[in-house]
Amino acid sequence: MDSFYEYLLKSYILFGEKEDYRMFQAAYDSIQSHMRRGRESCNEGEGDPPLYVNVNMFSGQIMNTWIDSLQAFFPGLQVLSGDVENAICLHAFYYAIWRRFGALPERYNWQQQAPDVLFYPLRPEMVESTYLLYQLFDEDNPLHASENKYIFTTEGHIVPIDQRFREKQWEDLFPCEDGVLAEKVLEKDPPTNTSN
Repeated sequence: MDSFYEYLLKSYILFGEKEDYRMFQAAYDSIQSHMRRGRESCNEGEGDPPLYVNVNMFSGQIMNTWIDSLQAFFPGLQVLSGDVENAICLHAFYYAIWRRFGALPERYNWQQQAPDVLFYPLRPEMVESTYLLYQLFDEDNPLHASENKYIFTTEGHIVPIDQRFREKQWEDLFPCEDGVLAEKVLEKDPPTNTSN
């Protein structure tokens, strides 16, 4: 499900489709209402720091007491959506777990404050969130002085989107006779996997 939220927001950033943003914002508001636990403010108040838990999609009841390394994408998404305070707070939560165990466990039980699954499969989600926060606060970053639109890949790369790709149809940029390109692609044999 994490990719769904990312694609909605990144699609809006890339193409400017208001419907994508509307769907993202409705989903984000629902996440805040049903999945966010802990104190209301990151740095103030009593109770546990905020985190987002796994809930039943029909009842909203907590399904389990673990978070996983895939969920570390969320602070980066919060940066892109402008919810910077919550992004910093959630990133700090994941980073504290990382520091404690030397990497982000694949699955961490927030109730027991211990890993359920200790290995780390080199997922990029925490790196991407870290990178987006870094880009946000790096004053020398040329993005801060640019008028161009950018999109962020899942691996945290910043890709500038050329103005012509936002204004013209694909066919205008890469003209071909009707069906000729498709026929050429179909005539080729599919690549074979030669790895062991």
